Amino acid sequence: MAKVLQQPDIMPVPRTVAFNSTLLAIATVVTKVLTFTYILIIARYLGPELFGKYSFAYSFVAMLSFGSELGLASFTVREVAGDPSAARRLFSNMFAVRLLLALATFAVVVSLGQIMGQDAAARLAVLIFAVAMVLDAFAEGLTSFFFAFQRMLFPSIATIFRACVVLGAVVLFAHAGLGLGPIVGATVIGAIVTSVILGLAFARQFWIPRPDLQLGFLRTMLWTALPYAGMALITNMLFRIDIVMLSVMKGDVETGLYGAAYRIMESLLFISTAVNSASLPAMSRVLAATPAEIEGIFQRSFRWLVWLGLPMAVGLTLVAEPIMGLFGAQFKGAAPCLQVLAWALLLMFVNRFTGTLLTAAGCQRLLVKICAVALAANVLLNLLLIPKFGRMGAAWVTLLCECGLMPALLLLARRYLDLRNLLHGLWRPCLAAAAMAGFCWYFNGLPLAVLVSCGAAVYGIFLVATYLFRRCFCP
Repeated sequence: MAKVLQQPDIMPVPRTVAFNSTLLAIATVVTKVLTFTYILIIARYLGPELFGKYSFAYSFVAMLSFGSELGLASFTVREVAGDPSAARRLFSNMFAVRLLLALATFAVVVSLGQIMGQDAAARLAVLIFAVAMVLDAFAEGLTSFFFAFQRMLFPSIATIFRACVVLGAVVLFAHAGLGLGPIVGATVIGAIVTSVILGLAFARQFWIPRPDLQLGFLRTMLWTALPYAGMALITNMLFRIDIVMLSVMKGDVETGLYGAAYRIMESLLFISTAVNSASLPAMSRVLAATPAEIEGIFQRSFRWLVWLGLPMAVGLTLVAEPIMGLFGAQFKGAAPCLQVLAWALLLMFVNRFTGTLLTAAGCQRLLVKICAVALAANVLLNLLLIPKFGRMGAAWVTLLCECGLMPALLLLARRYLDLRNLLHGLWRPCLAAAAMAGFCWYFNGLPLAVLVSCGAAVYGIFLVATYLFRRCFCP
């Protein structure tokens, strides 16, 4: 007998966000370590030129993957979190649309990949990544329901298993001396594993799906999801288009070097992703019931993001060269790119979380307009700077666009927040980060692992010391 979907027990919102953020963060830390490991193996095995093709294909497919879901994941989380009784009807209609969208996007991606002027190896990589994209569309549809009901356990398990499987496949294929195609194919194997795990867990936790298509509801759902679709399109292009443009204008080697630095920044975004995924359903519920509480919830998560993002930016700036050396001696030239992207990472923490608040508040159309301006500026600046400065031009454009986005998003969010309160207490992480920077600069001859660990300890000690100082002398 099919299970009846029940709304889960609701914990207090701060506890829910904290618990789910912690669960997702732990799972994502494990996943990112595994992912970073196989990316290192891929980069060292392929070298800058072939890794440039890998980076182009990955970014090209990821940039266009918005078409496989058109923002339906965020729409599903927000709608089901606000009205759990609509989940069963939403499920069938959402998946019917996602299946058609995924197949249509697959055809578009593969067709465009054939006319981008890349060689046969890059076109094959695009095709394989596009297959993984279709499988991911199914998995992400299931994940959105787990997130909407704030049940993060099974998505967390699935992401860890996926990374383990991809890592194992990459090691096996590299050891066998296989080429770019099989290395990319490891992603497809991981996507299959994720889909199977989430499909079985969904049937056990919720219900066994059955068709329930309603054309009227389908039209309403698509119309309501359009702002999410616009946001998905612009966000994907804003985050990925620099690598695609760099590949077309400067070639594979330059793309490979920049792609390696970009992968480090992208891997560290897991903290922002975990907090945003856990916060969206909770903030949607709070804004629907008790909007006055949203400022306190936002401030707590905002401060945590700054406390974690600031030492990452400072640390990456100071140890960029040895970190890039992990990819191989050929990649050390990308260290200046990483130093610039490190500060873009900090701004992304703030901008993405502010965007999550605005999404929960139903401000998608305004978000789309702001991000569309940022995308236009990104493309224009890349066209001007990449031909002359190559990968460094792309890195500076990324940072400049995030600098422009931050005030625009915060000003839009001021109807829900007192922006002056966000600055309260930020002197503490700044002072702790300065102490960490001094330590890392003075002891820069230490091994990378020791330097990073000790620098993090210095930051934590100074952060605690400033807290005790404030409690004792600034009550």
